[in-house]
Amino acid sequence: MIALVVLLIAGAQVNSVCTAGPVLPTVLPVFIACLLLAALLAWLLAPLMRLRFDAGCASAFSLGARNSFVVLPFALALPTGWKKS
Repeated sequence: MIALVVLLIAGAQVNSVCTAGPVLPTVLPVFIACLLLAALLAWLLAPLMRLRFDAGCASAFSLGARNSFVVLPFALALPTGWKKS
């Protein structure tokens, strides 16, 4: 069920991502860092919470999917001149 929700959310964001082509090289590293941080956090928390391997994988997917759909649209919504000098 969560895969279907992620697919629907991704489908809704396709137009935003396509129109923000020039901004993507700036935003993509933040997006990838967020996914890597989510995976690392799940990897560290799974043994502490005594989760089975499949539950740890589910938590990594959940953290990555939810946060990536928050971080990327938020980053794309930043004003044009926001980049630090």
